[in-house]
Amino acid sequence: MTKILLQEMHRTDYIKNFIEHRHRYKNYRHIMTTYEEFALRLEDNRKELLKLLLQMIQNGPDLDEYSDARLTILKKSIDALTSLEISFANMFKIMQDPDWMNNYPFEIVIPARYVKDGYEMFIKMGFIQIYFSAIESSLRIYLRTIDPNVCNNSRGEYKKIYDNLLNRLNLQEFVPLLDLFRNIRNTIHNNGIFLPPNNEDVVVEYKGKKYHFKVGQVQMNTSWSDILFLVTETIEMIRCILINPIIKNLPDMNDPFAIQIWPIYANSNP
Repeated sequence: MTKILLQEMHRTDYIKNFIEHRHRYKNYRHIMTTYEEFALRLEDNRKELLKLLLQMIQNGPDLDEYSDARLTILKKSIDALTSLEISFANMFKIMQDPDWMNNYPFEIVIPARYVKDGYEMFIKMGFIQIYFSAIESSLRIYLRTIDPNVCNNSRGEYKKIYDNLLNRLNLQEFVPLLDLFRNIRNTIHNNGIFLPPNNEDVVVEYKGKKYHFKVGQVQMNTSWSDILFLVTETIEMIRCILINPIIKNLPDMNDPFAIQIWPIYANSNP
């Protein structure tokens, strides 16, 4: 697996390569200015995760490289960011080719602009779900390993899981970050409308900014800039969790989905 990661670290990045050849695209300055920085910073975050994964492997030789939950949280996150980058590359092509629908093998009866907007929303909602699940599933494993007697063996409400875990790790500063991410993710169940079980508005304050979630209204915290901020901050949270002595000194923590869902890291055929 280390060889695979090193190849990833030194590969010619397709996002940067795409931007270097942007002169091919007639409307680059009109279309790309809102996406270029996002794509590049997203790639920087992905490589930060790769570096952290390599460091964890090199500094923790006793960890199971394929299934330990301290490593799979990084692998799952890397996978989510890689898929998002690929989706952005495809969206760039769609945005630059007004006739792309004419070459599509199926009949599309709605205007291309709406198809593009729907595709972008599909990418955004899918990424939020997958990246959120990568973090949540791992934090549940950590707390279950630390203390199987709390939160119904970590099967309870996610809010109680991360409150308990981050308190034990003395990382309470990240609680509002996960509050923010959780509320954003939960609105997806209602197609972007905030409908909490207690029917109450929520205000989450993190790093000096207030994020408002109003009952019955579309939540406005999922721009690509917001998502980039969430990714950057959650990567720092993951790093702080993994270097914490309590987590570092835990015994083997098997992630039951690691090899099944991400076979590349187990050197098996996908």
